Amino acid sequence: MRYRYRRGSPASGPDQGRGAYSFRVPQCVPSNLGQINKEANDQMQSDVENPPVYKDPVCSIEERVEDLLSRMTVEEKIGQLRDELPDYKLWEKQGNDVDLSPGLKKILTGVAIGQLGIFLRADPFSRYTAESALTARQAAELSNKVQKHVIEHTRPGIPVLITNDNNHCHLGLDSTILPSVFSMGCTWNRDLQKAAGRVIAVESRSRGETVAYAPDLDVIRDPRIGRSDQNYGEDPYLVGQLGAAMVRGLYGTSLDSDSSMIAMLRAYPGVGDTDGGHDFGETSRGMIEMQENILRPWGDAVRAGAEGVMVERSIYDGIPAPCHKYLMTDLLRDEWGFKGITMGDAWDVLYLIRCRVAGSVREAAAMALKAGLDMN
Repeated sequence: MRYRYRRGSPASGPDQGRGAYSFRVPQCVPSNLGQINKEANDQMQSDVENPPVYKDPVCSIEERVEDLLSRMTVEEKIGQLRDELPDYKLWEKQGNDVDLSPGLKKILTGVAIGQLGIFLRADPFSRYTAESALTARQAAELSNKVQKHVIEHTRPGIPVLITNDNNHCHLGLDSTILPSVFSMGCTWNRDLQKAAGRVIAVESRSRGETVAYAPDLDVIRDPRIGRSDQNYGEDPYLVGQLGAAMVRGLYGTSLDSDSSMIAMLRAYPGVGDTDGGHDFGETSRGMIEMQENILRPWGDAVRAGAEGVMVERSIYDGIPAPCHKYLMTDLLRDEWGFKGITMGDAWDVLYLIRCRVAGSVREAAAMALKAGLDMN
């Protein structure tokens, strides 16, 4: 059976994002909300009586992480699995000054989210233009205000990861625009791609971004794929080598540096070979051919030090990628040794409902988590 989805109408409210599916996103309210609130209040009292170890920079990372997890409520842990992709006004500008919008403040208050998606972006997708977008200085100031608000208005005070599509530049004002990924593939030059990654990381981190949705590792086997320009080409070796070089460029010498970024590889396990050239479609390739051609670049990039993988919404051997345990756990983690974050592309969990493999949001979320999806 071939699963298909259709795009909805342009966003008209918080339940319909840009190009969202045509069904309404359910508004989930826990049935045990009173119990959750009591748990949070009890934990706040514990924090007062026992000062948090996780806020002490003298302690080891392992000690701080263990202490933080022991103090977090279930709701707070679930909040860290969320990547918010806002569809509303994110900031307010008065002259050269910029501040968080009321809508963004609401999202960043109470239960903290894990990631804030592409909120510094300026292009037709974000609907921010050269006149309305942020300069480099304004972007840095806004990012600082975001982190300050999260630390002061959520109980754990965990800084949020700030992301953007950075495959050939910081996608905003005052950035160096480098050749497209497809053009870079024509060079067959690993050193050049690594240097480009360094430029992107330095410029993006200076604005407060910490995660780059890059590099794109689709092996383009069908020229009808609409995202061909975002990828290196049709040769698995070329894609793997340049992808690994981009990872090293974004990473730099260490993630401890203030000029390094997490490389969020996209879009696993590859949309460049779907049947008919349809974006986020279905592929009829067998696993041997997948291993030989489509999956090879991902292993190269993981071994180069990638700390993130974005999982897409295609179907492989009848199984949607967001609940494909072999691809996300057995292969990615157990065989290749991946230790980082797996993140669903937009609406991945809801896609499982669309494919009729899950009957509710709760069931879809459980399927994705058990298969190895960390964030959505």
